[in-house]
Amino acid sequence: MGHGHGLLTFNRRAGVTDARRAMEHMKMRRMIEWWRFRRARRQITALRIIIAVAVLAGCDSTKPEHDLTPGQAITLLREMMDLGVWWFSDGTEILPCPLEGEASVTVETEQEQQGDTSRYDAHTVFVPSGCLISAIGDTPTVNGDPNIVFDWRSRYIGFFQNIEFKLTAAGAVTWERGGDTGSCRIEMVLEDSEVDPDEGTVRGLVTGVLCDRGMVIDYTELD
Repeated sequence: MGHGHGLLTFNRRAGVTDARRAMEHMKMRRMIEWWRFRRARRQITALRIIIAVAVLAGCDSTKPEHDLTPGQAITLLREMMDLGVWWFSDGTEILPCPLEGEASVTVETEQEQQGDTSRYDAHTVFVPSGCLISAIGDTPTVNGDPNIVFDWRSRYIGFFQNIEFKLTAAGAVTWERGGDTGSCRIEMVLEDSEVDPDEGTVRGLVTGVLCDRGMVIDYTELD
């Protein structure tokens, strides 16, 4: 009887463990679905903001005409984030670029549940190859030099309450359009951000180097 009781206890514990794992998985899937839903709902508005800012930034005359304008550089980063940052499956996938070419996206994710606090981290290596991108009236072709690495770290309590969100991007790509060529070095970071769980909006500044320019960008321009 004692042995049978011990087996019953073990099975109960295993059941509890499986249930907890299932709950953690469900919460993480909800988080991913929530981010995708909010992102899709805001895409048109965010694009309008990017275009407006980029038109103003395009007036910058401190760089040669054959370089990407600040607005084009912002759009370039946003397009790469669309392909790389929001891909949640572990492993390597070859994804089509918006107009032509492809990109290799390798993702490693980590998730953890401690009490009512959840952690979700994603490490993404993005390698474009002949990736044709529309960038404010231009269509540069982008290749990895060798890649861009995105690190996304998030913490939240309960069901998307008190969300902490941090994103870094580092690496370099080369671009070509017509007879012009150039490189784009990226070292950008978003930290100390605030997230509105109702609207799904991230408020914060992305700072660092974008296409060899020191820049400060509102995150809404990239989202």
